[in-house]
Amino acid sequence: MKRFMEEMSTLETYDSHIASLAFREGVMPGTEMHKSLVKTPPLDMREALAWADGIIKLEEEELALSKRIVAAISAPKHPYETIQGPRTNFPNVNLRNQARTNSPPTKLTVSLAKIFHENKGKGIF
Repeated sequence: MKRFMEEMSTLETYDSHIASLAFREGVMPGTEMHKSLVKTPPLDMREALAWADGIIKLEEEELALSKRIVAAISAPKHPYETIQGPRTNFPNVNLRNQARTNSPPTKLTVSLAKIFHENKGKGIF
């Protein structure tokens, strides 16, 4: 884009529509910018430059985001997390005698206490 603008500055006069078509033809085929310019061609050079500026900003933002993601993934982890997994803060309640989910019982829901009492003397537990 910089090189195109340098060449444009050497011209005394030019047709804005023809310049926008020349700009589109100079963009590398297969890129998002080229696809976008072919799909909806700009009417004049001002619109082509605004379009290109928006696409450049989008690509820069995507690059910055991918760098942040890579940095977060590759950051050293706390030794506890490498062995145990991520930390989870549980409320200070005794979960032993409480249901672990709030979902209503289904046909497959079985009470562990019921199984224990039914099989108490069978040597299973």
